[in-house]
Amino acid sequence: MKFLCDHHRSILMACTKQAKTSWHKTLQLAQFYAVNDDLGRAVLYGGNALEIAEIVLSNQPVYENASRYVETAVEFAGALVRYDSSCNLLAVYNEVYFRLMSVSAVNNVEAAMQPLKDILLRSTTNQPLS
Repeated sequence: MKFLCDHHRSILMACTKQAKTSWHKTLQLAQFYAVNDDLGRAVLYGGNALEIAEIVLSNQPVYENASRYVETAVEFAGALVRYDSSCNLLAVYNEVYFRLMSVSAVNNVEAAMQPLKDILLRSTTNQPLS
């Protein structure tokens, strides 16, 4: 999923340490906006954080970074479904699933995907997301 401009993407791809710092700040902003019901911004920052987490995972395909990626996908999906309940979360799920399948450090992709699967299920049964 692409959310960043080419310029910022190339900067973050060149320096994993900077990408991790940027991810942390961006995810915090996404969470802040979600808590304050500014869902448009929560989705925007959540999408940016998701792409940054994917960059970190690509640069360092270790379990910790896979967890960061899933955590960010859960935050993004939660904000996205609150922003637009008709959105297609299955596309987000599939993107994350196939990305994790390519990371050898993740032994149990199904278990890693469970939090995202829970959001997908709640959104399709119209249960409120907390």
